[in-house]
Amino acid sequence: MLGGGALEIALTTNQSFEQLTGRRILVIDDEESVRMVLATMLQACGAEVATAADGSIGLDMLQQNDYDLVMVDWNMPEMSGLEVIRHVKACKPDVPTIICSGNVNDCADLATDEKPNSILQKPLGLSRIASEINQVLRATSAD
Repeated sequence: MLGGGALEIALTTNQSFEQLTGRRILVIDDEESVRMVLATMLQACGAEVATAADGSIGLDMLQQNDYDLVMVDWNMPEMSGLEVIRHVKACKPDVPTIICSGNVNDCADLATDEKPNSILQKPLGLSRIASEINQVLRATSAD
């Protein structure tokens, strides 16, 4: 499980997780340990993962590269997750977004045009992350 500063990962060989092979995912989070753990978890599912320490860096990376999905922390200094989502929707509206938050109630009252494709409550487990990413990617590719 991953969340709130305390990080624990349990990746065992006998667990089966939804595969993300060939998917390019951008993870934006101001906490280095969270970025690294998410990257490791997603790579274990076969995804190609890029990470950014803040929204500005992440948006620069998004302009220069193609990603299948952007995962962003809700509460970051400088540029919030909401601001990142607004920029993603403005510059690359076809790229789905997932917000990761310790308190999903913070995200509940977003205007429809600001909503990410999904909101994940921390702590995060690998099977939940992989399942949610695949669900979002299937839903957005059907549009």
